[in-house]
Amino acid sequence: MRILIADDHQDAALSLADLLGTLMNEQVTTTVAFDGTQAVEAAEARRPDVALLDIGMPKMDGLMAAHRVRQLYGRQVVIAAMSGQQEHVLAALESGDFDYAFRKPLSAEQLSQLMKATAAALENRARCSR
Repeated sequence: MRILIADDHQDAALSLADLLGTLMNEQVTTTVAFDGTQAVEAAEARRPDVALLDIGMPKMDGLMAAHRVRQLYGRQVVIAAMSGQQEHVLAALESGDFDYAFRKPLSAEQLSQLMKATAAALENRARCSR
């Protein structure tokens, strides 16, 4: 599973990547970006299965980055918003570009459930394309 993590707090992004690797028994490839522009560039270079996007990032916020990823890949990518601010979480859900929205910090349980839901969606997509 390819996971894109975008957060301007570099330690948080790198810690999240480490946690996902542990939760998924290293069966993931993570790409980390530190602003919205880098996130879109990373998504263009290699379509992620999941994108975890902080909403309050510099250069391009997570709302715009999610919109751009949707323009590139439609619903082929599961996109989750992350923010410490409840109003950002609500804005993400209202935008229609996010599948999930979480209040930071994300718990291991939230991440685990997100990965299980994504794995099921990927499996369903693979069955439909056969």
